[in-house]
Amino acid sequence: MTVSKFEYNTFTLGEYPGVNFKYKKVCDDLAEANKGWRKDAKLIAMLTEVKQELESHYDSKKLNTINKQDEINFWVEKLSRKAAVELLALGKISPELMFKITCLDADDLVECVRKTTVLSSQLNHEVQNAEQTVQQGDVVPIDQMK
Repeated sequence: MTVSKFEYNTFTLGEYPGVNFKYKKVCDDLAEANKGWRKDAKLIAMLTEVKQELESHYDSKKLNTINKQDEINFWVEKLSRKAAVELLALGKISPELMFKITCLDADDLVECVRKTTVLSSQLNHEVQNAEQTVQQGDVVPIDQMK
């Protein structure tokens, strides 16, 4: 089953901080989709469209350049986003994720913790604001949930 363009842009590419990493992911997925005899024409068309949109909005040098600092920023951003979500959802960071964070060098670890703290605070604020918009009629009574 082919994913929609919205789903791909939002959830697949949303995991990749930085337009250069998003572009690499699209190119890798497009190459993979074009392999073999059983090609999904709709998937290839959607990926081609996403790739063309990125190419029309960004300079090719920006899309095709990934340096060491970009790689570090990618991992700090990815780990901090995941840690912030775990803090909000579970109340703690999982040992596996904490181990990955501790593999960063000291400066990057500090930056990851800082970003995790800021992002978890922002997410918590947004969730609380969303909860306040819930009306009484939006909530299903417990006795009707059976």
